[in-house]
Amino acid sequence: MYSNKGAGVGKNTPLSLVKYTTAAVGISVLKNKKMRWSAPHGFADPFENSAYTPMGFDKLDLTKTAVRSIAAMIFSRNDPLGEANAIKKAVRRWRAEDRFHSEDEAVEALSELLPTMIAQRFVEIEDYFKSWVRYAYNVRVLCLCDSFDDMSSWETYGDQHRGLAIRFKVGDGNSVDRPRRIAYRSQRNVVTTLREQVAIFVGEQIPDEDEKLEDKLLVKSKQLASQREWRSIWLPKNLLDPGNADMSVSYEDRPFTAGEVTAVYLGVSISEADREKVLSLLAKDYPKAKVYQAEVKEAEYVLGFSKAGGSVVKELTL
Repeated sequence: MYSNKGAGVGKNTPLSLVKYTTAAVGISVLKNKKMRWSAPHGFADPFENSAYTPMGFDKLDLTKTAVRSIAAMIFSRNDPLGEANAIKKAVRRWRAEDRFHSEDEAVEALSELLPTMIAQRFVEIEDYFKSWVRYAYNVRVLCLCDSFDDMSSWETYGDQHRGLAIRFKVGDGNSVDRPRRIAYRSQRNVVTTLREQVAIFVGEQIPDEDEKLEDKLLVKSKQLASQREWRSIWLPKNLLDPGNADMSVSYEDRPFTAGEVTAVYLGVSISEADREKVLSLLAKDYPKAKVYQAEVKEAEYVLGFSKAGGSVVKELTL
């Protein structure tokens, strides 16, 4: 029912991605060689779709809105467009017969005719929402970025520049193998809406398939576009039933190999003690990883980076 399919590593997928962390978390990640993959309800983001996301409407809401929508279709200037389902066929027949003399009359009649059909559709909606809740409870997501110098990411995820950013290889054989790019939009990609379900009921839209559930995790606000986020999504083979599971469980620490870490970037304000801990870990366990120190560029709101040994880095490629 569910799929672990992702975008794969194609021409538009970076060869590596960056994880911003606090110093304490970053040191733990490097020491234990495990990265925390979280369920959406563990993100502490009120705009994130998760297993706790409410449906937002009930059967009565669906009934009232669908009835009004169909009544409007009956008295519209134009015939219903698209492939005819049972509702559209009935609307065309009622229009041809001049069955109703006003929208209010149509609403009254439809309120008696449609409850059984709407009840059947609402069962399907509840089943879809249960599928979402089960998926969202079990799925684990690793959030990364394709830039190492984004001010917003350093402030939000890098502990106000006191943390670090770890660069991981992307591709087959790595823990980050099939990342998906976040789309930044003005409108949220919610699990479902009343408007969407009415459109499905009257035949103006087709229902989402379960394979599209992960798309609900891949849209964020345009205000965050500078972060250039990607998400690696992992779903275990054996899914737990949220009704019988501990909803406080919101993450899994998944291993990676030392060879997957290609670089570490130290925040401008990282403490000397944390800096030394990171350098010691890298020297011991990650001899091939490069390490850079962030610096504030003079007279610019821009971060520069130099090698930890002191030589200036003129250009760092992603």
